[in-house]
Amino acid sequence: MEKRHSERVQFFNARDESGIQPVWVFRQTRQDSILGLLVDISNHGVQIITSRDAAMDGDMFQLVILDESEDGHYLTTLVNRRWHKDEGTLYLRHGFSFEEEDDIADAIHAIVAAGAGLSTGKWLRCELIDASAA
Repeated sequence: MEKRHSERVQFFNARDESGIQPVWVFRQTRQDSILGLLVDISNHGVQIITSRDAAMDGDMFQLVILDESEDGHYLTTLVNRRWHKDEGTLYLRHGFSFEEEDDIADAIHAIVAAGAGLSTGKWLRCELIDASAA
């Protein structure tokens, strides 16, 4: 039985040109989601950092890229996990391809504009939900 009085938060450190920086502390919007930081995006796919403790057993996930507003998001789409590798001792970096590239091109442009500094230190938070569990 869950006896916590407050929600759990996820804290990420991310690397930039000045070293490791604390970036995000945020709560899940869904209990079954895996929290992540979107660190790279293109028309073909995304790279996301997750906690090493997050169990990612499936290959297809619903990706929700969140914006800064209350309950807001830029994009919800299906992605296929292609690879993962260690990102330090606490995190894994995952590479995903988009299931439907043509349907999300406009949303990708908006995300790139909003995160106009993914390479300069502005990361976007996201959630991954195992599509096989839905």
